[in-house]
Amino acid sequence: MAELQSPAGIKNVIIDGKSLQLPQVIAVARFGAHVEIAPAASERMARSRGVIDEAASSGVKIYSVTTGYGENADILLTAEQALCKEMNLLRSHAAGGGEYLPEDVVRAIMLTTLNKFATGECGITPAIARTFADMLNARVYPCVPESGSLGASGDLIPCAHIALVVVGDESGQAFIKSGANLEIISGAAAMQKAGIAPVNPSFKDGLSMINGNTYSSGLLSIALYDSIVLMKSMLIIAALTADARGAAMEAFDPSLFEADRASGEAIVAAAISERLDGSGLTMARGHNEYSLRTMPQWHGAEYDDILSIMPLLEAQINRCSDNPIVRPDATRRIDFQVKDAGKFQGSALAKNADILINSLTTLANISNMRAHHLMNDKMNGGRFPRFLAPDAGANSGLMIYQYRGSAEYLRLSSLGRFSVQSTATSAWTEDVVSNSGLACLYAWKASQWALPVAAIEMIAAAQAIDLINGQKQCSPKNQKLYQMIRARIPFLREDNISAYTLINAAAEMIKAGQLLEQDQQW
Repeated sequence: MAELQSPAGIKNVIIDGKSLQLPQVIAVARFGAHVEIAPAASERMARSRGVIDEAASSGVKIYSVTTGYGENADILLTAEQALCKEMNLLRSHAAGGGEYLPEDVVRAIMLTTLNKFATGECGITPAIARTFADMLNARVYPCVPESGSLGASGDLIPCAHIALVVVGDESGQAFIKSGANLEIISGAAAMQKAGIAPVNPSFKDGLSMINGNTYSSGLLSIALYDSIVLMKSMLIIAALTADARGAAMEAFDPSLFEADRASGEAIVAAAISERLDGSGLTMARGHNEYSLRTMPQWHGAEYDDILSIMPLLEAQINRCSDNPIVRPDATRRIDFQVKDAGKFQGSALAKNADILINSLTTLANISNMRAHHLMNDKMNGGRFPRFLAPDAGANSGLMIYQYRGSAEYLRLSSLGRFSVQSTATSAWTEDVVSNSGLACLYAWKASQWALPVAAIEMIAAAQAIDLINGQKQCSPKNQKLYQMIRARIPFLREDNISAYTLINAAAEMIKAGQLLEQDQQW
């Protein structure tokens, strides 16, 4: 299967605006890799900043530099007004609501914002870019509410909450660790505690910090990485379920897929066949239900869809999604070097976030069905006791686990189609919006909601293996997987451990990628 570089092993990331990859985003966001701005990127930023400084004193209407924003683009401002509006913009646009995003998501947003600056097309004051890098390296964690972005003129609202901390404003908020808990302090106090001097935004700096789709791309980065790990782990778990069920191997015969061997369907069939090789529990032929027999078709389609998102996402990260775009050209008038365009529009991100949600929903549905077959003695021909409980009646076994899996699947199935929903903002100047912020937010949520569904199937499959004394009869690879599970999840002889304790433990194993460690090619 397609390999993904381990982010845990990446210790340093050079930001140049053109080559940031998904594992590097995760390395910084989740594992604290050190960030450094490439010298070439610093030079590009300095050149484009010179264009903005000249534009600010030109007396010509240049959007967001010498004018107001949005519908106010027709208002020419004095230099004093134009400078004053930068801080006004940050305070007025920090209008988010809802739960605060976790630290890894905020760091991903900050990193993709920094990479946007490094393109040299924002005209940002270079000191602001250096401040973002310093904050990432010092682990300054701004409080960013999850709700508010429409992907209209970019992700203005959540990025404004970050920017208020960057400039050290008292109204900005950040988290600091206080023992085992997080405490909220002002942006000014957070910067002082980290030993980082706040920056004063100059012409266009305010808009450059909040414009663009970096909130969307940061969220989608975390969601996609976790989804890739989850997708591959779900297939490993599915193979354990197939072993426990005594699945018919003919459905996974690689020779059936020779005509389309590069497809996800063929890749999945080969992977399942390989993982089940040497099993004493499976059958050569048979007629299983679709959630087992058509795993290559279901999982293969989602394998293709999920992995197809990565090049699109990386292309979006390595472009300038600001507006206006600065293109230094000494042969042209200054107002023609600052181009008003719609590169902030996150339509591509929204569409791919919807694809990711759909894929996760499908995988969760199939996983939940396989778990149901394991627990239902009527559906598995009495191969296992009801609800996988050794003493059913006195114990509920895994009965309620499948309720939880179904609830998560129903949550997932209520999502999607964000990319085709729109509204009008800014006095109808922004008459359609991409909705990328909401799409990517819920793609991230979906990647977390699908985790317990896979965890429940994993617990059920290991329980089933024990109930048929299959520990030494299942395939060698599944024997290793079984042992790994049992190191953390015990066999349930009775209902003596809370369900959420075991589900959470299994979900943590999956999210950390522990199931993938035994097979490096995964």
